[in-house]
Amino acid sequence: MKFGPVTATGEGAAGVEGGEPRSMMTMSMNMGALNGVNGTGTIELEMRQLGEDVYVKMPSELTGTPADEGKPWYRTTLSELTGWNMDVDQFLQSTDPSKMIEALKESADLVDTETGASVNGRSATKYRFEVDFRKVLQTYGAGLDNAEELAQLELDAIPLDVYLDDRDLPARVRIDFSTMFEQMIEQVGGQDTVPDGVNFDEAYMQMDFTDWGNEVHIEPPPADEISDEPFPGLDN
Repeated sequence: MKFGPVTATGEGAAGVEGGEPRSMMTMSMNMGALNGVNGTGTIELEMRQLGEDVYVKMPSELTGTPADEGKPWYRTTLSELTGWNMDVDQFLQSTDPSKMIEALKESADLVDTETGASVNGRSATKYRFEVDFRKVLQTYGAGLDNAEELAQLELDAIPLDVYLDDRDLPARVRIDFSTMFEQMIEQVGGQDTVPDGVNFDEAYMQMDFTDWGNEVHIEPPPADEISDEPFPGLDN
């Protein structure tokens, strides 16, 4: 993932068996181009999601987190974490990667198909979609009720590439946000609103999918490691 000066890499696992999606992820974010966060160039983040519940292990480099070093995990929910007024059940039903194309048909236009692609040594077919941001939120049971400023922006469709392997399972998903950021900056005040030296000529998120069919075991953190404090920032 790259959003202008901020880059991040990570890995994780997800499972949807039994009707309750669950996932886990570890991520390393390089904030050095923004002069670091509280003087730190790189931060490490860990997250686990079981149904609606989300557990986040906050970076120790951030001032004030965790409030109790013996309880590094914070518990929150998908709705609280995203800030969207979402239908959680609808969102969870839409997060199965194997049904990605089906979900995209509700919120995107297929504009190109390319055979003969390759992802990590696997043959794949590349599908280019143009995604309507508002329709995506509707597909995932969310809305712009809590984001009035964002709702007022006029944004073009976002290009999204899905690579399906020989079993029609996703091998890669890549979303290009560069044009969206350019339009957002222009509509909220222009380049003067962006710090000197910062640009979003490169702004994308890429996910590669491997090991389909492997069993996934994800458990909540130990109860005595979960903070009693609210997730930082959500009380504001």
